[in-house]
Amino acid sequence: MFFAMPVKRPTKANPEILLSDLKVFAKAIDSGSLATVAQVMRLSKTAVTRQIQRLEATLGHQLLHRGGGRFALTEEGREFLARIRGPLRALDEAVGELTETQSSLQGRLRITAPYTFGRVFIAPALASFMALHPAVTILLELSGRKVDMLADEADIAIRIGAPASEQLAARRLGAESVMLCAAPAYMAKHGPVTTVAELSAHALLDFRPETITGRFEIFDADGQKQRIELANIVLRSNPEVLVMAAIQGAGIAILPKHFALSALKDGSLLLVLPGCGLPTLDVHALYASGRRQASKIRAFLDHLVEHLQG
Repeated sequence: MFFAMPVKRPTKANPEILLSDLKVFAKAIDSGSLATVAQVMRLSKTAVTRQIQRLEATLGHQLLHRGGGRFALTEEGREFLARIRGPLRALDEAVGELTETQSSLQGRLRITAPYTFGRVFIAPALASFMALHPAVTILLELSGRKVDMLADEADIAIRIGAPASEQLAARRLGAESVMLCAAPAYMAKHGPVTTVAELSAHALLDFRPETITGRFEIFDADGQKQRIELANIVLRSNPEVLVMAAIQGAGIAILPKHFALSALKDGSLLLVLPGCGLPTLDVHALYASGRRQASKIRAFLDHLVEHLQG
């Protein structure tokens, strides 16, 4: 059975609250035991109890119901805890980032990226980063699969195009050119494309999300922006799949430049409407804000941006 403890009302309009009391209170709720929080914080159980009582006295409100060796939050305690959790977490992260020097970076950093982009742009930057931070272990996963960062515990995900998640922080790494490509066999069978309007009659392969593919913007040879309806998209998938499909003659592929470059060099794909230009796509690094490995994420992204710009 819980019972109420008498609490003195504060005499000051703005009472001075000790940070240590706030931390003890929050940790006590998280652990569910005064004995546990006392052990973690290397305090006696009596000291923990006194700190919580001092916090209550300073606030002039009872935060916990107590009884039978147990405790539970009062309504005021529940509201107060919800208000202080964010600031306490932000303070811990700020102190951690400030005190953690670059030379002390350590632990695992898991990065996911599209296969070709990771192979061409990220992999060459790894050796120099690891030389600077030998205690950091890099796990680089290259895949066409869009990883669920929270479920798969990825620290950084490289995405081409506009960030789709509002839950993740995004850092722009640069811009990627977009081009139209088709196999020589496809062009021989269907004839060359000489105007933007002719694209509507062709099978199109598009890597962009369905939400932005209703219309297609392209700058013609005169620099004028034209919009065409994309009514004949026969395949929508990740760029790696589209490259293979285009080489097999499935249609005209809309591709980021670095995905098409190898096939263009060996002649298995040809540029379509080479005098025209397509809007570039931003490349972003997505990561969960407020993670404890924020220093490693920031250090790696700084290094990657420097490598890409070099």
